[in-house]
Amino acid sequence: MYNNSKIRKHIDDRGWLSELVPASYGNISHVYVTTCLPGVVKAWHRHEKQTDRFILLAGRLLVGLHNEVLTERIVLMPFESVLEIHPKVWHGFSALGTEEAVVLNCTDVPYDPTDELRMPVDSFEFDWKPVSR
Repeated sequence: MYNNSKIRKHIDDRGWLSELVPASYGNISHVYVTTCLPGVVKAWHRHEKQTDRFILLAGRLLVGLHNEVLTERIVLMPFESVLEIHPKVWHGFSALGTEEAVVLNCTDVPYDPTDELRMPVDSFEFDWKPVSR
């Protein structure tokens, strides 16, 4: 359904460096940035062939993942991990807090609008509110 791989950060007295898209990812065909404003939910869609790789650049992001077996909630923080979403997994996201979320996506195939299916935000039982602790 997905992989959530930690991003290694190399820190020294000059700053830091992170390798966001290592060669091990294989084919990267399309790279773009999308944003999500606080209080907005961008859901649900899935791809038949495309694999998404989300890297959060700014803000905080709640990602919802759903297939016929499982529903998952994942919170992304900037430069913390690469969330790889496999084909045929319904997914969406919402910015948490008061900041705009900025997401970099590196896909394995060129964008094809015929590969994308969409469903209304209330199609699956999913709570888009942050969980209080």
